[in-house]
Amino acid sequence: MKILLIDPPYNVFTGYATRYFPMGLCSIAAALRDAGHEVGVLHTDTLSRRDDLDFSNEYVRLEAYLEGIGNHSHQVWSKLEGIAQEFRPDLVGITSMTMTFGSAVRTAELSKRLFPDVPVIMGGAHAKDWPAMTLATEAVDYCLGGEAEETVLLFVDMLDAGGSAKDKIPGLGYRAEGQTVLNPAGRPPGNLDAFSDPARDLLLADGYTSEDMGAIMTSRGCAFRCAFCSHERVVRFRSIDGVIGEIRRVMERYGTRQFAFKDDSFSLNRKRTVEFCRRLLQEKLRINWDCTTRVNLLDPELVDLMIDAGCNTVKIGVETGSPRILEAVDKGVTIDQVRRAAELLNDRGLFWSGYFLYGVPQETEEDLEATLQFLEELDPPYAGLGLYAPYPNTKLWDIGVEMDIVDPDVPLEHFFTTNPKDYFFRDPSRRVAGMEPDQFAEVAGRMREIFHKHNTRPKGLLRRAWARRRAYIGDPRLVFSDCRKVVSWLSG
Repeated sequence: MKILLIDPPYNVFTGYATRYFPMGLCSIAAALRDAGHEVGVLHTDTLSRRDDLDFSNEYVRLEAYLEGIGNHSHQVWSKLEGIAQEFRPDLVGITSMTMTFGSAVRTAELSKRLFPDVPVIMGGAHAKDWPAMTLATEAVDYCLGGEAEETVLLFVDMLDAGGSAKDKIPGLGYRAEGQTVLNPAGRPPGNLDAFSDPARDLLLADGYTSEDMGAIMTSRGCAFRCAFCSHERVVRFRSIDGVIGEIRRVMERYGTRQFAFKDDSFSLNRKRTVEFCRRLLQEKLRINWDCTTRVNLLDPELVDLMIDAGCNTVKIGVETGSPRILEAVDKGVTIDQVRRAAELLNDRGLFWSGYFLYGVPQETEEDLEATLQFLEELDPPYAGLGLYAPYPNTKLWDIGVEMDIVDPDVPLEHFFTTNPKDYFFRDPSRRVAGMEPDQFAEVAGRMREIFHKHNTRPKGLLRRAWARRRAYIGDPRLVFSDCRKVVSWLSG
């Protein structure tokens, strides 16, 4: 069977830089190829690459996203159509995040217009959280939630057998006799070493840097229960041998020297992290890498070893400077733990990114001011600022519903007419209960300005460049790629 897997357009419209290849789709593509199918993966955002990394005006950029998904004459749709017609699939699979669901639906509609008899299946986080909504559009025939390397093979076998036994596939959603049917979800895959490397070679578009190909998952799932997150709670680890093998293969094929380990909490298992770092050193794999972890999973000895093994960036979720809000979001850490981690990383001279959240329903102006003070105190080389958006199957979602801030029953058309940051709010101007809309808008605008100024300081940009010096030596093209991003950032 010829199968086309599509990551729908998003950054093409917003103007943000597209980083890394779509790991989930490429992992599914590898499983399908191993089963004998012909597969192509289209990462639509690479059809028009951008360099901007300034997220301080994200809300405004998302208005451009709305315009893009409503503009059928936008060049990205014609490019997607041309590639799809050349490939001529027997099955189309589309991934969907809630932020990109409108674009995913438009992609499904385009596919149905081109190939009326070709089944369309949608996966990803939105299909998992909102299966009934996913199937509310006639352009989508099936949806499949969760990690799908195993279940997608059952699905394709079902299609090959004539479409019967749909009820035997865990997590599959479909329509039957005018009703939406959702099969019970199965357990997530346990043996991650059973899967082949994500099929980077099946990507149908060019434009990737060597760094873009360096995204790797060494584990899946998260052991923690933050109130704003619905990630899979069952943590499974790949073997160290398996991870090292993938690193070597990516280095050989793509010349990658800068890797990104995309685990939810990379240093969750300290013993395993130590073993991994020692293996990198023993095998003389002179790579650089970044990872995401938590402040309570770092200590001086571990950080020193990570640096010796090539770690040049650590990303941590700070979330807030308010002890009250930090407790409310169930982060499971304290302000003092965040402070100690920041002191450790700054003392070691390691480039690190602290990610902050604002607009949580319980926040007050005092809480937001505490976040600004905490930013100044911690002084991260880079500080991300994200506007909270509610998502189902989370504690904050339930709190928002109870406070009558969140609307759990939005119609499908909402995803084509509403800014993605406003999804599910009854009144987007009333995001927090403790502040009037004008008051919140004033403080939020000031926060965005302060964070933007913080991130464009010369010392932070130089510190990032210094952290990546070995990667630049291994692949000089990254210098030009980073320079374009900085120019775009500063000009914004």
